[in-house]
Amino acid sequence: AAVHQVGRVGSSPTPRASASVEPVRNGPALTLFRGLSGFARPQLLFIRWAGWARLRNWNGVRNVTTAMIHVRALAICAVLLPASLLVGCATDDGSSGAASGASSTTTTAAPTTSEDPVDPDGTTSGGLPAVTVTGAGAPIELEAWTFCFEGLCADGAPPTEPADVGATDAVRVEFPLDDWAFEATFSAVGETCPRQITVPVSEGADGDRTVEPAGHPGVYDVTLSGRGAGEGGGDLFVTFRWTTTAEGTLPVPAARMAVLADNEGVVDSYGVELALSDLAATPSSAEATVTVRSSEGREHTFTPTPAESCGAGTVSWNGPMEDGKTASALGTGPFTYEVIVVLDGVSHVAEATWPDDVMADNEPSVALTFDPPLPAMD
Repeated sequence: AAVHQVGRVGSSPTPRASASVEPVRNGPALTLFRGLSGFARPQLLFIRWAGWARLRNWNGVRNVTTAMIHVRALAICAVLLPASLLVGCATDDGSSGAASGASSTTTTAAPTTSEDPVDPDGTTSGGLPAVTVTGAGAPIELEAWTFCFEGLCADGAPPTEPADVGATDAVRVEFPLDDWAFEATFSAVGETCPRQITVPVSEGADGDRTVEPAGHPGVYDVTLSGRGAGEGGGDLFVTFRWTTTAEGTLPVPAARMAVLADNEGVVDSYGVELALSDLAATPSSAEATVTVRSSEGREHTFTPTPAESCGAGTVSWNGPMEDGKTASALGTGPFTYEVIVVLDGVSHVAEATWPDDVMADNEPSVALTFDPPLPAMD
């Protein structure tokens, strides 16, 4: 038996049954699972929801086979799988296939890349239009390698060799749907753990979108992330390669700290995290000291545990867990955090209040502003 699934390539846990995995497409991550055995009857139910979903035979399993599939959006579809026939999961419009526009049902189809042509109707799988980018040469249509659109979602990975727009000082972006906002993340090519710089994609009054350079001139893989307006508006990710020829936006250093957390009205701790990002460079030495002080004046001072960091200009610490728990028992809030970091021998001090300064998009972390300021790119 074989099953079309939409899942996350490279990160889905291995099914417990013996199975081989072959990518059918390298745009949307449509993956073919083969070799699942032990089904007494061919009927399967494929349930896809936000989080982890379970694929199992619900009709008298001899040797119970389950596969845990990491997926993102709410959708349910039934798949009928006789032993000699592969039938794809029905899409929203009732058509067969793992995703609308993906017509291959064999196990020998070669992976495609973002440079492959889009479907004949000018859309990627699922009816999502292609993103067109224009740099130094002719326009290039890009398939989304991850998307969620009109109830269909597919998670994949960016191409290893993205379509190249050449050397230019700006890239034009075209997308036919209204009320979509885009941003661009730059990642330097050829570096093992490159710095990530994210900038908004500007949109003119005529609806034209333009990506301006970020960082110093160089060769970058640029990932465009788009999101439709409103709940359920959809999202997409495409990637292209660009040789920038002008100085671009430089990132501003940022810092955040998590010690305490609100656990249903009770002060608790889920661990200690301290992270500095977008520094001018990764320091040769970095030390940190943290003091947490309750409203009653009781305090706890500790040294967080250094953690491995990926990305130029990034430093982080994680734990110890027991210090977070000790801090949560100091008393009542609001609590004051005092953080001292020493980067290459230079001390930087920051204070913040929990929960008053909690970051809306990164609870329970608070943002930290250091004095003197953290070293920035120039």
